[in-house]
Amino acid sequence: GYIPTLHGLGGHSSMEATYPSRALIPTAIDPCLGVSTFLSCYIRLLIREARRTEAIWNHLEGCQLLLNQMCEHLWGVELDGFAFWIARCGILAALAPLTRRVQTLLDHSNAPSHLGQGPIIPGAQQRPFRSSVRLPRLHLFRNDTLQLTVPEGNTPDIVWERECLVRLRNPTRLRFDFIVTNPPYMIRKTGTFSAPDPEVYDWRILGASSLSGGGKVAAPTGTKGKVGRGSR
Repeated sequence: GYIPTLHGLGGHSSMEATYPSRALIPTAIDPCLGVSTFLSCYIRLLIREARRTEAIWNHLEGCQLLLNQMCEHLWGVELDGFAFWIARCGILAALAPLTRRVQTLLDHSNAPSHLGQGPIIPGAQQRPFRSSVRLPRLHLFRNDTLQLTVPEGNTPDIVWERECLVRLRNPTRLRFDFIVTNPPYMIRKTGTFSAPDPEVYDWRILGASSLSGGGKVAAPTGTKGKVGRGSR
């Protein structure tokens, strides 16, 4: 099926014309993330295409922008704690080639990193006075998509997560170009699922209002016939 990739930058040689205003990738959410099979594969496809795009792969600004947007534009929600942990590890592993590329370009340029203030990416030896790549926080949440429970508390991490989930609960504030319709793992595991929060969902359209104009519902290979009969 169709997999959205980098918005065409082939042939661009002027960095001023390309960065920093342009969005390189569409927004997407996997509301039943599982072990991140879809998002991890998608990240690897994006990086593979970036390697073939000179305006991105050979320029620090392009690689930094792509890495930032992967962390900001790709969202995932998973209820099962163990699956969520595996998903986060899988996504970090999928991002590793791009983070290494940013580190290489950063070392060559001796420029400060413009990425977020997340954890230092492991793997590279630390040298004195070396700028280390830090990821922006991943938009991954251990939560029930049908409830999207907003956490309470005042720590910086909880405040950030609460702000994200409040946006996610309101389709007028946050919409996606693609929503993955993979059947949730917990249904197969337990045979049950939560009643949708009526403040978030209309049962008849269940999340479709979160699509942006022209957005698509994406059914991974093998699931379309099971969950998408009669839908377009």
